[in-house]
Amino acid sequence: MPTKYGRHDGMGRDLQKNNDPPISKNFSNRALEDAIEEWLKLHRPAAPTKRTVAVPFLALVCWLHSRGYHFPVRRRAADALKTGKDSIDAAIAAAVHYGEITEKYETLESSAGKTRQMRLNRYRYLVPCRELEQLYQNVMLERRVA
Repeated sequence: MPTKYGRHDGMGRDLQKNNDPPISKNFSNRALEDAIEEWLKLHRPAAPTKRTVAVPFLALVCWLHSRGYHFPVRRRAADALKTGKDSIDAAIAAAVHYGEITEKYETLESSAGKTRQMRLNRYRYLVPCRELEQLYQNVMLERRVA
């Protein structure tokens, strides 16, 4: 299925643009996912979002935040997590509702090449709560030490 403006890799996935954050395939590990799973059991006992989506989603949010990247378009995030766009929407809504993340927006102006038109680029940053960020830092520190 072609994407908007035909920018896809032949399999229907959007190609990465210059201003998109690079999503590594190794943004998460088993220890991090286990720690987030335990943390979610305490903070979100009966949640509408499946933990199979919520855990890697929160790991991605922590990884992007630790590197200062904005959240990518939903399609790229869904491809990275091997799920659908609707699952990404549900995971964002549930995490914001439970106070696990907050959304911040940044708008930047840029000129568009030959036409010299001004463009507005709006970036969404998902910021994990303090507890989740501390959990991420502890797990990554243990990973470096081991």
